[in-house]
Amino acid sequence: MHDRPRYYVVKRGRGYWQPTAPMRVRGCQSVACGVDSPDARAVAEEWNTIWDILRRGAAASDTAIAAAGFPPEEFEGVRVEAALHDVRVRVQCFAGSNAAAYFARGLRRIAREIEQEASAEAA
Repeated sequence: MHDRPRYYVVKRGRGYWQPTAPMRVRGCQSVACGVDSPDARAVAEEWNTIWDILRRGAAASDTAIAAAGFPPEEFEGVRVEAALHDVRVRVQCFAGSNAAAYFARGLRRIAREIEQEASAEAA
């Protein structure tokens, strides 16, 4: 028996990275990896690395981000994108409700505060 990556399934001879229901709620989708082979399993491992970064968000390690193929100068940007992805997924429950407008205003306020703090530190 060969080792399979996490979330890797074979259907009719083809490999897929198949996220669980909680992963789908956070925005992940099934990915066709190709004919079941070491190459297909390598594709699934890449998606596992990306999932680990999304799951950890801002706490993702440099090692995990580098393993996903990002250069060191992009590490902070990857963490920011992972954190923003997490925020988007968590607030989808407000879509189409009155709370969505309140939430959007709150995010704009937080963004202004962060920009002001960054400007003050740069000066």
